[in-house]
Amino acid sequence: MQLRSSPPTSWPRRWGSVFFRLAVALSSLTLHASARTTQQDSIRPVGRKGKPVRVAVDIGSVMGMHAPEFFRDYKLYLQGPSSTFNAPEIVRVGIASYQFTGVAVGLTSGYYRGVVRETYLYRSERIDTSLRLPTQTLYQEITATAIPSMLTVDYVPNGRQFTTYAGAGIGMTVLRLSWNEELTASQASGARRSGERYNKTHLVPTFMARTGVSLGLDKHLTQNASAAIHIEVSYTYGVASAPLFSRIAKDIPTATPLAAPYRVDVGGIGIHAGISIFLR
Repeated sequence: MQLRSSPPTSWPRRWGSVFFRLAVALSSLTLHASARTTQQDSIRPVGRKGKPVRVAVDIGSVMGMHAPEFFRDYKLYLQGPSSTFNAPEIVRVGIASYQFTGVAVGLTSGYYRGVVRETYLYRSERIDTSLRLPTQTLYQEITATAIPSMLTVDYVPNGRQFTTYAGAGIGMTVLRLSWNEELTASQASGARRSGERYNKTHLVPTFMARTGVSLGLDKHLTQNASAAIHIEVSYTYGVASAPLFSRIAKDIPTATPLAAPYRVDVGGIGIHAGISIFLR
């Protein structure tokens, strides 16, 4: 097989540009609604001691989890059809306290998993072409499970029914990478065997920026609690390093080493929708 080098990939830059455009569009979408509520009286705490609290739960999708160099070699040497992970769904929960007027400090955690599952015919590549090359049915399962936890600071005006907000976060992502192959048995020379190729957990420093719109419901839940629907666009950046081919590099003849670590981008652009509860 003739080796081909892939063109350089700049995923963080590409997703950052998309995030910026969506953030501007989202802010413009709610400008008129926010303007109509600027004269609305602020909701004052009644009967509850302490600072106002915001609890948020949402679901969404993350686009940008990727390992470009790994999937380049995966396609070249293992003939896999996939070129990246799927766009995983994400579930998040967060809690924040208004330490200053409109400024909420809190914690946010989430869960999502990128997966590659595919079955195809694999033909072993050997340097000695005089041997008959075996063809095996190969099932691939590669998963990247991410659990980000971050300290967040958001500007969320809490005296308006309709408002935009923006914030940022910093923390760690627990990333679990696993890779398993199942091949049909063959006694032919050059045939490969099934097995676990990688299974390790990584701690990844993570940064996040977000912006969104909060649409308050007309009816309060209780005297001191109200609810709102929020729609949010986020961008998360975190990079892990993993030697994904380390266990099988010796079985795959290549002109370049495959045992070196590969870059794994754990974040990307996210689109989320959920509900927020304000306790006053």
